[in-house]
Amino acid sequence: MKEKSVQVKKAIEGQISLVKAKIEDWQKVLEFEKASKSKFFASLENEKQVKDYLAESQVYLIKLGNEFIGTASFKPENDSAYMDGLTISSKHQGKGYAKTAMRSIMKKTKDYKRAYLRVHPRNTSAVIIYLKEGFQITGWEDNHFGDGEPRILMEKTNLGN
Repeated sequence: MKEKSVQVKKAIEGQISLVKAKIEDWQKVLEFEKASKSKFFASLENEKQVKDYLAESQVYLIKLGNEFIGTASFKPENDSAYMDGLTISSKHQGKGYAKTAMRSIMKKTKDYKRAYLRVHPRNTSAVIIYLKEGFQITGWEDNHFGDGEPRILMEKTNLGN
């Protein structure tokens, strides 16, 4: 059974690629943001917010074959990478693509000393992905984004290993 799981994982990894988002991709990024908006994910809402995001963060479109299915990003902060976004279109969720995209974006942070993120505690699928990727829970914040919702703080060190 484990051998089949490894084969499926390798097949998914071969289908997913990351394409650096350009400023002219702002509408595509906004579509994924708005589609992902929930109690767990405070999305960007307009052109200015998305263009600021594209200017400040390393944003990648997640590509499955010839189709874009989401985004993954991090914001460089001195010796740290703040993992500030991971979206997958609803029709592609639950198939391992977010896990593969996370693994791919983490490869781009290998020169940083640490990566960290905030995630809603009831976004269990995301929490599991991050834990499997080697993140550890380091804290809790109430109302960090001003939405009245708590967030778990998670961190991963030794990124180059």
